Amino acid sequence: MKKQQSSEDVNDVKLSDRSEILEAMDERFGRDDEPEEEKEEKPDTVLTKFAKSLGYFWEYYKWFVIIPAIVIVLVVIFVTSYINESREIALRIALVNTIDISDPLAAFQVDYPNDRGIDTGELPVKVEYDFQFPEDSAVATKIDDTTIAKMQKLSVMVGTGKLDVMFATPWVIDQYSLSGTTTDVREIFDEEFLEKYEDRIYYAEDDTGEVIPVGFETDGCTALGEFTDGATPVMAVFDSAPHPEEYKYFIEWVLERCE
Repeated sequence: MKKQQSSEDVNDVKLSDRSEILEAMDERFGRDDEPEEEKEEKPDTVLTKFAKSLGYFWEYYKWFVIIPAIVIVLVVIFVTSYINESREIALRIALVNTIDISDPLAAFQVDYPNDRGIDTGELPVKVEYDFQFPEDSAVATKIDDTTIAKMQKLSVMVGTGKLDVMFATPWVIDQYSLSGTTTDVREIFDEEFLEKYEDRIYYAEDDTGEVIPVGFETDGCTALGEFTDGATPVMAVFDSAPHPEEYKYFIEWVLERCE
């Protein structure tokens, strides 16, 4: 009878077989249990030290840089805008409900000063545009905030004496005449001039209910381009206009080129 193997002998056989299997797997798959050699770190250069320092600084102090920078930019914009607005000018003109601006800009900012001998470096002619003033009150309730802001800006300019002459569609002139801000052209020009351009005089009702001549129609003046709905643009001035002597010359200059 064969002797029964002891449990110790069986375990020795199993361990031997397991070792052989593991060695075979190591050889087949190239397993390497040896720890990888640690890469030697290179010493920091001046450039890497600076980059690290800059990174640390930006991480902890960026808001101390960003906020003052924003404040400085806003102050510069405000001061520049204030200086530009406070600067003395020859004339300020507004184009309301216009579609084309290139021709009027060239005519009013280049041709007119040249004809008048105005040094625009010292006394520029300012042209304000991009104003939209709807005729229909139903449309007015649906306009966007930008358009409303522009309308308010225009009213402020008129009310504070920042505007001399306005070219606009008739319904815009009518609204300003009803508010009592437009000027009766009979107070500006003599009878001879008014008779010469009587076919162009535009009448509107003022705040007292009286119909008065408040401007001149400027159809046929190619420099003005096209206006909303193909309307005939009306040229009007305001009681608060800061340059009455200059806008008188300007009106004459425009009408001479609309014949």
